[in-house]
Amino acid sequence: MIPSPQELLARCPTDSEIYAECYETTGLRLTDGGMDSTVSTTAGAAVRCFRRGAVGFAATHDLGPGGLARAVAAAAAAADAVPSQGAVLPADSRATTAFSAGQRLTAASQADLKSVLEAVRTELGGTRSGSCTPVTLTAELGRRRTAVCNGTGLARWFEEAYVRIGATALVPGPRGQGLGQASWWGRDLGDLPVTELAGRVTTDGRVRLAAAGRRLRGEPLLVTAPVAARLLAHCTGLFASGDAPESAHGLSPAVTLDDDPLAADVVGAAPFDGEGVVTTSKTLVDQGRPARGLGDYQTSRRTGDPSAAGNVQRSAYTQWPAVGVSVLTLRPGVDPPKALTAGAEGGYLVQGVRGLSAGDGRIGAEFLAVPLRSGAAAGPPVRLPVTTTPAGLLGSVTHVGCSLYRHGAIGAPDLLLDGARLVAPNRHSASDHEGERS
Repeated sequence: MIPSPQELLARCPTDSEIYAECYETTGLRLTDGGMDSTVSTTAGAAVRCFRRGAVGFAATHDLGPGGLARAVAAAAAAADAVPSQGAVLPADSRATTAFSAGQRLTAASQADLKSVLEAVRTELGGTRSGSCTPVTLTAELGRRRTAVCNGTGLARWFEEAYVRIGATALVPGPRGQGLGQASWWGRDLGDLPVTELAGRVTTDGRVRLAAAGRRLRGEPLLVTAPVAARLLAHCTGLFASGDAPESAHGLSPAVTLDDDPLAADVVGAAPFDGEGVVTTSKTLVDQGRPARGLGDYQTSRRTGDPSAAGNVQRSAYTQWPAVGVSVLTLRPGVDPPKALTAGAEGGYLVQGVRGLSAGDGRIGAEFLAVPLRSGAAAGPPVRLPVTTTPAGLLGSVTHVGCSLYRHGAIGAPDLLLDGARLVAPNRHSASDHEGERS
């Protein structure tokens, strides 16, 4: 356990902030060889000292009085060693001091996790999923407790639970067997869509059997919601700014993006951020127009807008806090599946993605897709190499589906993309050229 906010306050100097966290995880791994289980706990604290406008940081795994005292002293020394940045200690007197999420998971046991994995294995082996051969099924039950306080008297407490289910199976197809993978995570085991998860494993395995490479030549792309959510996760860097980001210009009018940290049933939501500042829901992009970026307490002071704060994330207590999205959602539109399919006529249905990477402001991936002709799949799956930018990806959206799919903290519907707005890599393998000639 970690100290309570009141205990931390008693050890916190007036110019400092203490953030403490504890992770407890229970893991299960089910294979033909049997079941393995793991239990782990990690805990620690981070201290930031705000002195003369400078900020010093230190972390410790020792949550006792001595360990916290040493971290406080180290943070103060670090602040004394750097020049002033004009920073001040975050202050927020608004209510919301404690919050819990995922309470129904608190009583979950290893037996409950095993029962869920057995249900997934049964579904994968059934005819509805193509009689797949399960390889590995995993479950992770996590409990996280965090507390943050500072010298202004601010004190917050947050407790959450989540569960993550993963499935890998061999999927039969005309070219042999493909290794399909899919995962799901949420705040309640009862919310697990067993049939839908097995279906995604099956689809992923089949499209991974794609042998031919094709070069995208401007054809429309109908991207399924699970793939869209993975792509959207690589666009979050557009909004790590207190002002409406210049890099987010040129987005499609079909795109509206919301960050909603108050969606309590979604992993990633919380009523206050990593600085203890109360969070608010924000529309980041409104029908293609950048509405606002994300910021921290210093951003709110610089801009004079209190609502600009509340977006600090903590990836781990050993890391400096950073501005980021909490629960990012591409708002669903009104287009039903049939309309999206009609719009993709002559193009491709993108059912999977591999090699997804981001760096230097660009996104690279290989879409796994099937050609669409007369509203139906026509031909075997193909690989479509694509490189673009986050703004280019969101600028290529022409229509948005009406049903939302959520993977953790990212939510997206099916998307119809203008392939002419996406740039294929200049280099292709021999198989790519063979695919172009086929």
